[in-house]
Amino acid sequence: MATACGNIFIIGGLTGIEDGNPAIGDVCITKITSKGTVLWAKKIGYAGSFDQPHDAKGTTDGGVIIAGATQSHNPHGDAWLIKLDANAAIEWSFGSGAPSGSLMNVIQLSDGGYAAVGDISVGLDNLGAVTLPAAYT
Repeated sequence: MATACGNIFIIGGLTGIEDGNPAIGDVCITKITSKGTVLWAKKIGYAGSFDQPHDAKGTTDGGVIIAGATQSHNPHGDAWLIKLDANAAIEWSFGSGAPSGSLMNVIQLSDGGYAAVGDISVGLDNLGAVTLPAAYT
């Protein structure tokens, strides 16, 4: 993904074995110049959790927003957004708290906010009305 200033973000998942447990994964992101010089590289994830990126976009402040999923709090997956600044520091991270979910795409809006799409599991109350996790109410 190229940014307005010509830098490029490379994002992917890293899977391996941790303490003998298979399928441990982290989000890996690298920022390089248009000539291939690495500006920084970062691994993001929770210990013992399978975390995966699905989309990333450069932001107007020179950082990056990442949409994906984490199993850090839920074995079925939790929709996850991560915002990094221009120097790879995590500004914030948001998990949906839903029973399961994953975010597949994210964009920055003209007002500086973000919109993400994906799938998030919701429940039905005893009257058949949709119930959302507290993070969405």
